[in-house]
Amino acid sequence: MRGAEQPRGHPGAWAIWMSSAMLMVLVTSNPLYHATIALGALLVYAGVRSARTRALEVLLIFGVVLSFLSIPLNLVTGSAGPTEVFVLPALTLPGWLGSITLGGRITAESLLYATDQALALIAILCIICAFNASIDHFQLLKLTPPGLAQLGVVVTVGLLLVPETLARARTLREAHVTRGRGDRWATVPASLLSLLSDGLDRAVQRAESLDARGFGALTVPGRWSETALSIGGLFLAAVGAFSWYYAEDAQPLAASALLVGALLVVSMAWRQAMRGTAQRLFLTMWQQTDVLVAATAAFGAATLLGLRLAGAGDANYLPFPVVRAPAYSLAAASACLLLLTPLFARSEP
Repeated sequence: MRGAEQPRGHPGAWAIWMSSAMLMVLVTSNPLYHATIALGALLVYAGVRSARTRALEVLLIFGVVLSFLSIPLNLVTGSAGPTEVFVLPALTLPGWLGSITLGGRITAESLLYATDQALALIAILCIICAFNASIDHFQLLKLTPPGLAQLGVVVTVGLLLVPETLARARTLREAHVTRGRGDRWATVPASLLSLLSDGLDRAVQRAESLDARGFGALTVPGRWSETALSIGGLFLAAVGAFSWYYAEDAQPLAASALLVGALLVVSMAWRQAMRGTAQRLFLTMWQQTDVLVAATAAFGAATLLGLRLAGAGDANYLPFPVVRAPAYSLAAASACLLLLTPLFARSEP
């Protein structure tokens, strides 16, 4: 690869970074922590982006706009809480549409809750863009267990489809401007059709190329006993999750069933995934900076999860029943800021 285009770090380290960041978003409901995670991921994306990944900026901007548009949509479709901010004209739908009331009272509790949901979506989007801008997707595919080779091909093609389609759209726009067509709306249908056909052609060619190199032929058929245990684990985990929410007296037993079922499913999936005789050549080696990135991200996620379980740091903040200002714990904020480690840990070329 060219020096300026070279991904930074081991794909496994970035996968751990992304998983830890996603876990942070899921374990907290505090809008201040969601904003911190989103800002950290955005700074990482800005620091690692290159010419080949700038097409992701279109996706990022579009996603941020849609996330903020979800705030008024959530408020209009229902608002709860005693702290009234303003009142909108109300419209009640007929009974055959559920008698849903649109508009009406807008409360501070619902406004803060909708804002937190939008910030969580933005954080997830920034994390995904930073991950895609940082890794070599084919190196990541080489790390896929043999039993998941076909799934890895599908995921790799899907990850590359959006940024390459956006880059192609920019090329078409520049071609239209060069030929004197400008940005007329009349060229949009033709451009969309060209983008769709070109994207499908590229996806098919890449899938065929990967299959020709043996990536799609690594899967070994699973055993019926492992499949049966996986189904049993899913059933046990579902029963545990249902009992946790609807049988308060049996929550310890429900938690045990959920944990045992999840471990059973993961262990069977891992056993099937690792079965195979494929030999991988020219794998990327872990460096000290990769270990640092993975370790700090995992430590940050574990810290935030611990604060959530302990009920500290206002990690499980909710504006209901009465709105109050969310706390901003130094420990939780520091855990979120550990996502910035890739900006300071540079791998050797």
